[in-house]
Amino acid sequence: MSPKHEYSLVHGKINHSDGSQYFGPLANGVPHGRGHFTFKNGGEYIGDYRHGKKHGQGLLRYSDCSIYEGSFNLGCKEGLGTIRFIDGST
Repeated sequence: MSPKHEYSLVHGKINHSDGSQYFGPLANGVPHGRGHFTFKNGGEYIGDYRHGKKHGQGLLRYSDCSIYEGSFNLGCKEGLGTIRFIDGST
């Protein structure tokens, strides 16, 4: 039998000292669920988190407006995904 995990999910906001910001569900004070992270350089990630790391499906928009849309595993791009550059190429 697998261990049962108890998570108390709350919706919240985290303001980091570098100016980046997270908004979405939190479990034990870290992102867990579908959330929105804005980087200090204007880029953003909208997608799934697990225990504070990007994990699952998400959209990563870079400050140069290029976009990665696809899978993440423990914070890293992994598996199927598409990168679209500002000139429209993939």
